[in-house]
Amino acid sequence: MEDCRLDSLCLRFGFPWVYKHQGGCEHLIVFSDARFINCDDELGISIYPRIVRLRPMSSKLCMVCGLYVVQWITMDHERIPHNPCYFCDDCFKSYNYIDNKKVGKFKAYAYPRNVEAVKGKIDI
Repeated sequence: MEDCRLDSLCLRFGFPWVYKHQGGCEHLIVFSDARFINCDDELGISIYPRIVRLRPMSSKLCMVCGLYVVQWITMDHERIPHNPCYFCDDCFKSYNYIDNKKVGKFKAYAYPRNVEAVKGKIDI
C-alpha cells in the first residue's frame, strides 16, 4: 500500500472497497468525499486520512479473561497458541509487558475500535 497513491486509483464514492494487509486482514472502506485543499483546512499530515465513522461492530471479547471488549490483536506470539490472539487492554498490558518492557516476541496491532491507536495517537 505504501507504493500506491490515491491519484492512481479509479474511485467510486459511496462504493465499498476492501483494504487488505498483513496477508489476510481485510477492512471495508468507503470513500465519501474528495476535494482540493482550501485555506480553512488543517494541513497537518498527522490528521489524515480522516476517519469519518467506524461501522458498528459486534463486540468481540478478550481471549484471556473473556470479560472485556477486545482492544488489541497479537500475531505470531511465541507465548500463545492462538494466532491471532485478541486482548482487552488490561490483559494485553499485564501479559505482554513487565515494567513497561515487552516480554517475548509478537506483533501487536490496535483493534479497529481503538480509534486513538488507529489514528496513531497511541504508541503500540
